[in-house]
Amino acid sequence: MSILRFDPTTSGWVILAPSRGLRPHETAKKVEDTAEGPPTVPVSCPFCPGNEALTPPEIYSVLGTGNSPWRVRVIANKFPALNR
Repeated sequence: MSILRFDPTTSGWVILAPSRGLRPHETAKKVEDTAEGPPTVPVSCPFCPGNEALTPPEIYSVLGTGNSPWRVRVIANKFPALNR
């Protein structure tokens, strides 16, 4: 559960979200450009077309053109700082 606190040093409000510390801390490997073309996207990329099963259900999407089923997808954050 997040906590909203007033910070007297900045005269602003601060969100403390201890549950965000539970998210995984994976570092992506840098993919180099090759002579054949741009770098390839890792198969485990949850944000790439074809890997929709790796993400939470979509909230909204903008349909794509050509061979892509969507142009933009909106999904819920698995580790949100705030809840509705």
